[in-house]
Amino acid sequence: MAATEKFAGWRPCFEIDVKDLIYEEKITEGGYGIVYLGKWHETRVAIKEIKMEYVTQDKLDEFLSMLKISNVFS
Repeated sequence: MAATEKFAGWRPCFEIDVKDLIYEEKITEGGYGIVYLGKWHETRVAIKEIKMEYVTQDKLDEFLSMLKISNVFS
């Protein structure tokens, strides 16, 4: 069974309080986002920010879909 099938219908909460994030260093920058290394409640995490000038509903949906896939495989 593929991981995407195993977690079908699973709805994690992607919204966290930004005040809980500690930015440590910029890792990379892409077309419409920047990725940082950081911490969330003492856990090392990658923090991806969307460049607001590029945000459309389609891009936001794509971003949230990518987060779901990243969360399943982590």
